[in-house]
Amino acid sequence: MIRLGKDHEARKPDFLLIRQQIQQLIPDSTLVSDAWHAPSGIKILASTPAKAAAILQYKDAFARRFGNATLERQASWATFIVGPLPKLIITLDRKQDLIDELFLQEPGLALIRDVVPIR
Repeated sequence: MIRLGKDHEARKPDFLLIRQQIQQLIPDSTLVSDAWHAPSGIKILASTPAKAAAILQYKDAFARRFGNATLERQASWATFIVGPLPKLIITLDRKQDLIDELFLQEPGLALIRDVVPIR
């Protein structure tokens, strides 16, 4: 990611031109798969984490080309796989459907038995 100021000249050209300029800055042009504009600057896509680390070695070249810019790497994301959730749960009172219970928590959709006191 190359962070750029709001009025930076590199925000204006098209994507192909930016990608070509970035590939010219790096001796091995296969390191850069793609580049596109983002709200905070230019995003550089590398196909592997090793290639992303190799791109970071050229911070000085990017600083010379883009002037007031910061080259940084996106933080690693952790991937979690959540298994299937049970549709019915058994409580002391009864079997409950989780989806219905979540639906009834919406304002205005409570059951009448929850609103009217029992005498």
